[in-house]
Amino acid sequence: MLGGVLKEFASPGTNPSGLTWVPGSTGTGASLYVSASDASGNGHIYQVDPATGAIQSSFAPPVPMYGLTYDGQYLWGADVGDNLLVQFSTSGTEIKTLPAPAAEPSAVVWDGTDLWVSFINSGQIDKVDPSNGSVLATISTTEAGFRGLALDGSHFWASDVKTEQVMELDPSNGAVLRAFTPPSDFNSNLPVGLAYDGSALWMAQITSSQIFRVDASSPGEQAVTLADSAATASGVDFGDFRLGSISGTIANAQGGPLTGWTAYVDTNGDGQYEAWEPAAMADASGNYIIGGLLPGTYTVSQIVRQPGWSQTTPAASSVTIDSSGQAIGGQSFTDTLSGLGPLGAEAPANATTAGVQQTTSIGAVSSDGAGNYVVAWQGPTSTGGSGVFARLFNSVGTPLTGEILVNSVAPGSPTQHNIYVAMNGSDDFAVAWADNFNVYGQTFNAQGTSLLKGPVTVFAASSTTLGNSYGVGIDSSANFGVYYYTGAAGFSTKLNHIVPAFDVQLYTASGAARLRKPIQVGTDNCNGCGVGSLAMAPDGTFAVAWHSIGGVYAQRFGATGSLVGSRITVTTSGLYPSLGMDASGNFVVSWEVNTTATQAYQAQYYASNGAPIGPVLSYTTLNVGSGWTYPVATSGGTVLFNYPSGDGEILAQRYSVSSSGWTPIDSQPFIVNETLVGDHQTPSCEMIGNGGFVVVWSGPGIGDDSGVFVQRYGTASVAPAAILAPAANSPVAAAMALAPAGPSRIETVVDTAIEALSPDPSADGPAPVVLGPIVLPSASRRSRGDRLRSDRLLFEFAAE
Repeated sequence: MLGGVLKEFASPGTNPSGLTWVPGSTGTGASLYVSASDASGNGHIYQVDPATGAIQSSFAPPVPMYGLTYDGQYLWGADVGDNLLVQFSTSGTEIKTLPAPAAEPSAVVWDGTDLWVSFINSGQIDKVDPSNGSVLATISTTEAGFRGLALDGSHFWASDVKTEQVMELDPSNGAVLRAFTPPSDFNSNLPVGLAYDGSALWMAQITSSQIFRVDASSPGEQAVTLADSAATASGVDFGDFRLGSISGTIANAQGGPLTGWTAYVDTNGDGQYEAWEPAAMADASGNYIIGGLLPGTYTVSQIVRQPGWSQTTPAASSVTIDSSGQAIGGQSFTDTLSGLGPLGAEAPANATTAGVQQTTSIGAVSSDGAGNYVVAWQGPTSTGGSGVFARLFNSVGTPLTGEILVNSVAPGSPTQHNIYVAMNGSDDFAVAWADNFNVYGQTFNAQGTSLLKGPVTVFAASSTTLGNSYGVGIDSSANFGVYYYTGAAGFSTKLNHIVPAFDVQLYTASGAARLRKPIQVGTDNCNGCGVGSLAMAPDGTFAVAWHSIGGVYAQRFGATGSLVGSRITVTTSGLYPSLGMDASGNFVVSWEVNTTATQAYQAQYYASNGAPIGPVLSYTTLNVGSGWTYPVATSGGTVLFNYPSGDGEILAQRYSVSSSGWTPIDSQPFIVNETLVGDHQTPSCEMIGNGGFVVVWSGPGIGDDSGVFVQRYGTASVAPAAILAPAANSPVAAAMALAPAGPSRIETVVDTAIEALSPDPSADGPAPVVLGPIVLPSASRRSRGDRLRSDRLLFEFAAE
């Protein structure tokens, strides 16, 4: 019956106040997390086996928690003492805090997208944006206040302080649908924490320190009145049923999984997803399952939230679950990319997931213009130091190298930051970064091999001077330039003849400085200089942007560092510029307009000769903290803007620009990241040819709760770029030279040495068998059908 006890065990700690159900993952079972007091009376979180009540793990949260919920990756708690909502990991590390929308928050529950919060002294339930704490909606009830809150996929369950009952609430208006009194072994019948496991409620009782699992699906008891002792009653019937489920796949037209896409049950038939409607995300194989469904007829649909995609089959599915609780499968969706859209799911750039991997600048990605690209980031090394890492990818997102360690690392080394990367058309790339106010540069070829003997020190800090990197460029010959800030310790205007300024130093492909002394940019009125930006064309010409007292400025330079034209006053009221340049030298500068309440962003497009094209564009306004540059990329008159929304989303929007003005290609900004839980930040973007682009950011995602993630965009008709060519005089190049004339097949593989492989004439045949290492004589030819592989490529020699 409704409220009937299904299971009972002692709380792992005293005074339990918050509960949340954490579903199991592959190879692990589900868990119940309990907020309670430990033996010393301090707040603690216990992970409990729901079958036995045994403690599986425990930790101290940042502060004692009343309510508790799980957002799919992190825990959230209600801090009633400080009126805060706190997000923290399952090991107790605090992620973020938000102000509660009212005093004494007592319970919190996650609906798949947002938080719902209840309060001790108020019957209201607020829907809260998990990124900034803003109230998105409010459900008002006539109750005195709630101590526990759960969501069963269609309705709220709340424990009422005054009536000491557990109530089922209509999420649209807060009306009480059903209610029951907790079990008799509750000392005061006052339940506190509530959680829903898909078919039943869990509740905690604070004075007896007991945990109960109770029935929430039965229609309940029926009241029968008999006129006298001989009277009879009929029609007192009971119905029983099992909960059912709906499952299927979400895939593209070629059958590939659309990981992270969401299917949902449209309970009110309005064609839109609401927070209380049952939903599930597709896993890495494109499979989803929505469980815990009562008998009834349901309309199953999916959320199409990416530009360029349209749902092709079906329009929606109508499914009926009867009282036997069927598991109904085959409710699948197919989506087609008809225009420019994401090419596959977001994917991690980093292979190492231990520790925090993060992008540290707006220049964390660069492309060769044919689809291949390189990503750079900061992360811990195996020796305990701070590393700068880079990794090459081809146009279909396949890694072409492992993680390349860019810097020289010592244990306990200072954190590396402001990491920028630039790639040329031959897939050589340059990296610039800073640590403890020293600035460094390093270059690599297409195989990830350093072109230098080691990093060059661009600027060496001292007790009175400091530096910071703000950009890097590389030309078609692998000559490179580093853009950096120089100043005096303490940021005084002049000290030891150091005038705060942006400098540029140019280097040859071998790392030799090309200039006797660096180019000083914007030394006038530069006390308080802010973020700068650099972009370089294939011929080595480049442009820089910076902000100083009086506005945002830009300057063009020749390949030798000579000034080209006069300094450009971009705006007299802007801050924190970003500069993007296409292969022809046309460039765009975007900047922040300094306002008191919001960040407003504007941009101006320039021809390669420095002449402005079109008017100034105002492209977004954000209600987030100011003081950061967001990246901009351009190619052939198409400009891409990329920025975080302030609520966990990375947004992008494209425009075409001409002398007549700016025309939006996308009607509104679209969401880039598929994982919306947690804080996503420091995005970078780059055009990758054929109208496509790539976006990189850091934050939580599938497979890494603190990593660097990539999303590629293009059209379904865009062909992958060619696999990167091998380095000259390498064993791979020697193998290619031995190949006879005629067709051959080259595939991406991952191995470490040249090996002979068994013949495999079928492109889709079984995996080759390694026959063993071989030596390639300088004057021999491979036989027909021979196959070789290296750490980069697989070569199959066809018949002559």
